[in-house]
Amino acid sequence: MDVKFPQSPAVDFYQKSLNAPWVKCEWASAWSSHVDAQGTEPFTVHQQLHYWVNPEIERTLMLTLRYHSTDDSWEIPDNDTQHIVVVEYLRTSVADTISHLKLRCPHTSGL
Repeated sequence: MDVKFPQSPAVDFYQKSLNAPWVKCEWASAWSSHVDAQGTEPFTVHQQLHYWVNPEIERTLMLTLRYHSTDDSWEIPDNDTQHIVVVEYLRTSVADTISHLKLRCPHTSGL
């Protein structure tokens, strides 16, 4: 998706689309960066993660936003290509997910 950093229209889309009983959780919503040196050419990954949980049907949705830059572009990506990855975990314990990831999820304290 062609999106200027740090905009995140995908987050806005899921925020509007996932209604109750889905709950948006707080984790590390700030952008972070790390170098991926697994291949022959190291590059910087700029990443932001978001989580929603649905306790009623035991599902967790993770939304990952990423930019890939040259390895010397640490703070701001050197391009506008945002990679979006959505993973939905089915039939997993939402309470365990919240606990393991230390998510802060409003209205889920009874799990």
